[in-house]
Amino acid sequence: MNVHDNKLIKTLVFTAICAANLLAALVHAAPKKTEEPYIFGVLPALSTNQLIKSFAPVANLLSTSLGRPVKIETAPDFKTFLSRIIDEKRYDIILPPPHFYLLTHSKASYEAIARADTEHMRAVIVVNQNSPLQSMKDLRGKKLSIIDSFALVALLVKQQLSQIPLHPGKDIELIETPTHDAALFAITNNTADAAAAIKVIYERSTVNFLQSTRIIAKSDPVQTSPIAVAPWILSDERERIQKTLVSPKNNYIFKHLKWSGMLRASTEDYRSLEWTLPLLENER
Repeated sequence: MNVHDNKLIKTLVFTAICAANLLAALVHAAPKKTEEPYIFGVLPALSTNQLIKSFAPVANLLSTSLGRPVKIETAPDFKTFLSRIIDEKRYDIILPPPHFYLLTHSKASYEAIARADTEHMRAVIVVNQNSPLQSMKDLRGKKLSIIDSFALVALLVKQQLSQIPLHPGKDIELIETPTHDAALFAITNNTADAAAAIKVIYERSTVNFLQSTRIIAKSDPVQTSPIAVAPWILSDERERIQKTLVSPKNNYIFKHLKWSGMLRASTEDYRSLEWTLPLLENER
């Protein structure tokens, strides 16, 4: 059997799994009445108050377009968020971290329809201005604060550490925090020597914090988060959601997020993150 045959078999198996999961999802979810709200599940990267403040304008935009309420929900952590998508089929519309999307697509048949029009995402390692640390190699024997192990930043940073190599629990101590903000705060109160965060979140910190800290390392860039819809969303509503999100006239809705707007998205936009699938499966 040649390489081409192997690739064909893998593609057919993946397609069969997706088809089976789509059927299961459609059986599981009953259509909602017009007056019932759609649940918009947003990744738990920030505090609940910050998430609601950030994404309420998006929910309101979709509510107006669809003629039904759209309610924002999140989860206490990334593992629970993923379970609520795949196992509970809780959300009608999701804004997952990029690496979650392929798993939600293959396991629960969610479809990406739009993505943030902004620079690609990167993980950054941040230290205080007066820190002697200059690169990731200097983290040996140090403490690194980082959001939970399901988060994209955690996987990106662990990938970089493995290349040095630095082994968590042996060469470096990872201090897990509930949010990016908490991870960053750990270096200001000296409970960690360095902090990991998504670059765009770090850049939204206060001026004082940015002036008192600096970046010593960055990961390779990855695609921005998608908005995806559940398989039970009817095609006309799916198209309406997509058109609403990518319409240039609605770009102002995303300005506070530092997005230029939203672009059309598809599953192919996230294939570069397939390496995260076995890691997420193991963590589940």
